[in-house]
Amino acid sequence: MKKLRFILAALVASVALAACGGGTPPEQYTESYVAGYFEHRQVAGGVEIIGYMGEGEQVHIPATINNMPVVSIGETAFLEAGITGVHVPYSVTNIGRSAFSGNPNLTAVTLENDTIAVGRLIHFNGIFWRVLDVQGGMAKIISEDILKELPYHREDVDITWENSYIRGYLNNEFLSTFEGLDRDRIVLTNVVNDDNPLGGDGGNDTRDYIFLLSIDEVLHFFAEPMSGSAFITFGRGSNQTWREWWWLRSPGSEADHAANVDPDGGLFEWGDDVPYYVGIRPVMWIEIDR
Repeated sequence: MKKLRFILAALVASVALAACGGGTPPEQYTESYVAGYFEHRQVAGGVEIIGYMGEGEQVHIPATINNMPVVSIGETAFLEAGITGVHVPYSVTNIGRSAFSGNPNLTAVTLENDTIAVGRLIHFNGIFWRVLDVQGGMAKIISEDILKELPYHREDVDITWENSYIRGYLNNEFLSTFEGLDRDRIVLTNVVNDDNPLGGDGGNDTRDYIFLLSIDEVLHFFAEPMSGSAFITFGRGSNQTWREWWWLRSPGSEADHAANVDPDGGLFEWGDDVPYYVGIRPVMWIEIDR
């Protein structure tokens, strides 16, 4: 399938939340070193871990290396590291994009500094999420990784978000995986479904617990190059992780298409046929203090 790729407009960079692509990285220096199993480099304010060379599945990240605080974990630092547990010290205030991607058995996660703020990575209901926005005691979050591939709709027909298969899946089957206090934190949201600038009809606005981003939201939250790029992992073995396309809720240029984001983070407004299996990155608003 041949697809055109579009680089997100640089004109929106000034209003985009660049931190949503992986936190605002500290100023970095060029040299890298190894301490124990951790490759690291000096950055403003301390040390950033940029790689893991150990074989242990349970990882306890040190609070200091060479008497300097560990303040950051770099992008893809633990990509496909084969870990099942990680403990991140309070000193870490930045976790780069896809830092823990490709570790499908990673279930034991402790983030000592679990402050919810724009750009921060949180662990909620066994999934890593990136905080996109914070308003009025609530946070808008998106899954850090692509969770699975699904069709936007199971039939090749004209369809909008309101009646799509994928909306039903997210607000029923996927929502049911949240229980107790986690489920209570998810906020029922008024979702605006704008038309595609190329002509596709967005349909009626909806009320959803879980949804996908729109074209406008991608332009706002992921304006920086590659910031919208995301990984998917198939199975539980190694070397099964790669960057993949992911659906938006917005229509494509035609009524039987839906827009998406390409593996390099570029916006594909023309979209794909709705029966295609494309990745999903669920989005929701959650209450912060519940």
